[in-house]
Amino acid sequence: MDEINHNLEPIIPGKLLGKLDLLSNKLARLQTVIELVAKEKSSMENKISDAQNRIQKILNKLPQTNDNRQLNLLDQPTTKIPHE
Repeated sequence: MDEINHNLEPIIPGKLLGKLDLLSNKLARLQTVIELVAKEKSSMENKISDAQNRIQKILNKLPQTNDNRQLNLLDQPTTKIPHE
């Protein structure tokens, strides 16, 4: 630890304040970026939730597997209609 302290140049109070201001500005920018990312994440989560709800509504409209009426339509062979 003493080796590290001896290798450092003496810090002038003005230099120290300048470095603290620089760090303070960097922290402020980082906080802004973090807030933006958090808002984007929240927005994306809401969009995903909305999409999941829409998909579930579509799935709910599909016939159930125990409803054979519409499923039988798929099993019937199709008759070809001659083109004019």
